[in-house]
Amino acid sequence: MLSDRSNTFHQQLSAGTDPTTIIESLYKRALCRSASAAEMKIHSDYLAQHQDIHLAMEDICWAILNRTEFLFQH
Repeated sequence: MLSDRSNTFHQQLSAGTDPTTIIESLYKRALCRSASAAEMKIHSDYLAQHQDIHLAMEDICWAILNRTEFLFQH
């Protein structure tokens, strides 16, 4: 489902939405909180290292969903 290009974050990336805005939205949806400054730096650095932002964003989604914190929210 994360690799489906018709999902929300892929559509937002294709529309030119700033990746930090998308990451904030992912955190709020998955963890019911904003990303910390340290988390945003990690994700921004990760995105900067990859040529395919879509694949990098999928990895970030997996990282968020695999957090123990996610299990307690849902």
